[in-house]
Amino acid sequence: SLLPVSVYEKISFPYIKQIVEALRPTKIPLILFCRGSHLYLPFLKQLNPAGISIDWQIDLAPIRKQVPLPTALQGNLD
Repeated sequence: SLLPVSVYEKISFPYIKQIVEALRPTKIPLILFCRGSHLYLPFLKQLNPAGISIDWQIDLAPIRKQVPLPTALQGNLD
């Protein structure tokens, strides 16, 4: 099962943010993925990754409207 958004925000997101910030100086393009990523999109896009891998539960078209370029979108496979 997926974490409720409020739990993700308090428990998981701070660690993901810490990892991304630690890796950012390496200039390695980062692609973020987590199960249920469409639910956590407001948090993931804050990190300005090179890409976000979207889970299969939602169409990419509405996600593209929420995630500005140059962030790539990928995935969406079951």
